[in-house]
Amino acid sequence: MQKILSIIFFLFSTVSAYPVGKYCTDIWGAKLNITFSKFNSSNITVDLFGQKIECDESMYLVNNSHIEYNKNPNSCLNEHLSARNLCPCPPHVFYDTKANNVIVEDTPVGNITLLPC
Repeated sequence: MQKILSIIFFLFSTVSAYPVGKYCTDIWGAKLNITFSKFNSSNITVDLFGQKIECDESMYLVNNSHIEYNKNPNSCLNEHLSARNLCPCPPHVFYDTKANNVIVEDTPVGNITLLPC
């Protein structure tokens, strides 16, 4: 019985309420990478057909699996999205704890799912 309880505890303790590490996707040749730290900041890199966009240390909060980025219109992320008509700014981001993926919702191309990489 003790062994079973230890295994169950281990399984539940390995599920994080927020993403940690690198998540990636490729949208028609445009690469999107987000690296989440344990300290509510992320490094976001987009390679848009050779044009590289980087926003380091983008601060966020996690609220019920929603990753809420800074609402400041002058933040790196919001400036780049706004300049390319890719708002909502900040983007709507959701962390699916069961699937361990990150979903950027309501983009002009639909929802974008990033997987651990």
